[in-house]
Amino acid sequence: MCPRRGRFHGMKGRGPGRPRMPLVIEHVPPFDAFLPVHSYELTKEQLERGTEILTLGELEAIRLVDLNGMTQDEAGLVMGISRGSIWRLVNSARAKISRSILFGKPLIIRSEDIHIIKKSDEEKSA
Repeated sequence: MCPRRGRFHGMKGRGPGRPRMPLVIEHVPPFDAFLPVHSYELTKEQLERGTEILTLGELEAIRLVDLNGMTQDEAGLVMGISRGSIWRLVNSARAKISRSILFGKPLIIRSEDIHIIKKSDEEKSA
């Protein structure tokens, strides 16, 4: 047992913090990237180094808050996560979108390695 860090310090298979909550995603875009015009002239290595990766969670949070005008509390209820998590997702998405626009970086949209729940049409109408 480690006197300073407790007896579980150094255990394999445990990551830091709590497990991530599944996200409720209502809208998945039909595209997965935005590329600046000059990106067609870049090599694959240059593109990979300068690419911003926007997750579906970040995209959904920014859609709900900025596009739909929801409060962060309302967006949290829709996505099934806390207001603080929404705040982090929105801030991260805004920074990535800003860097992409201001510095001409490609913006790639990817799903996270976490469970994503899509609302069905039946749930939306209920």
